[in-house]
Amino acid sequence: MHRAMDRIIVKNAPFLCSIGIKEEEREQKQEILVDIELFTDIRRGAGTDSIEDTIDYSAVYELIGEEVGKNHYNLIETLAERIAQRVLDNFKIEGVSITIKKPSALAHQGVRYAGVAITRNR
Repeated sequence: MHRAMDRIIVKNAPFLCSIGIKEEEREQKQEILVDIELFTDIRRGAGTDSIEDTIDYSAVYELIGEEVGKNHYNLIETLAERIAQRVLDNFKIEGVSITIKKPSALAHQGVRYAGVAITRNR
């Protein structure tokens, strides 16, 4: 039997983060943009029309903000893994996809952003 796999989506959430391997990147927080998709079955929440029966995306946003502000990260890959693990640990979901975009990474070369995208499942 095939299970429903709906998605709750937050796109381009901006955060300031201490991230990068170069010394000048460590001196000042940089903007990153986070996209997150939570894989879950939303039918119960849709049926009851109650936030208690679904995933509160503002709580997901706050959790991401906590992780982003916690440490300095050399790599956005590390940050993506840590966010994925915390989201899986704290919400009743089947999986999560995260994209982290760093607009300043190659801006001097005309690149809109550099980033990583990961998907993790239970």
